[in-house]
Amino acid sequence: TLFAKVVVALLVGTSVPDYLQAQRAAHLTRMRELTAIKTASAATMTDVIAADYALAHLDADLRWIELTSQRLDLLRQEIMQ
Repeated sequence: TLFAKVVVALLVGTSVPDYLQAQRAAHLTRMRELTAIKTASAATMTDVIAADYALAHLDADLRWIELTSQRLDLLRQEIMQ
C-alpha cells in the first residue's frame, strides 16, 4: 500500500517527502501505543504477542520509508520516463 501511494503521489505531483514524513510520524505514534499495551500491568501474553507482530510490521515499514526517501529521486526519474 505504501509503495502504491508513493507512486501515485509522484504521478500526480504530490510532495512525496511530506507524505513519507507524515507516514513515519503516524507509524511512530502507533509504535508507542503498542509498546504501552505490551508493558501495561494487565497485558496478557496474547496482547504482548499481537503487539510484537504489529511492531515488527511497523518497523519494516519504517525501514522501507527510510530507504525509499533516500532513493526518491531515482524512483521519480524512472517513473517519469
